[in-house]
Amino acid sequence: MKFKKTFFAAACLAILPLSLTTTHDARASESVQRALESLAPSVRFVQSAGQWRGPNGQIGTHRIVLLANPDETQSLYIQWVPLNKGGQSTAPYALEIDEISKLNQEIIGVSAQVGVRGELSVYLEAEPTDDPNVPYGYELFLKDRNTYSFGGASN
Repeated sequence: MKFKKTFFAAACLAILPLSLTTTHDARASESVQRALESLAPSVRFVQSAGQWRGPNGQIGTHRIVLLANPDETQSLYIQWVPLNKGGQSTAPYALEIDEISKLNQEIIGVSAQVGVRGELSVYLEAEPTDDPNVPYGYELFLKDRNTYSFGGASN
């Protein structure tokens, strides 16, 4: 009988933290659900890609966003999303990579990384075509918000 009481007490103590976090988890889940429902159907890809530091000491994260356009082209945006002291994101600065909408290929994969000096490298995987002269991937290198290079992948 003593074993049953001890087991019951231990089970109650184990369940107590779960019941306290359930309300928080439900609110977080609802918040995530609202965010997902608010995404436009045109959003094909979003990735956060490391931290940047501005000349005035401001910090933030890079965000890469690939969108499908009504004319069946795609658009790629690089965003610099600053973080305020409370950790909340504010309105980002965005740069459209014009070359993407001119491609006759669909981008099907995106990967990005930030180098030690803050430069952003983005690799774009393209839908394969029958034309052997068309790249299967593209590289985008950003040094800052105004300077980038874009072209067929080198490897």
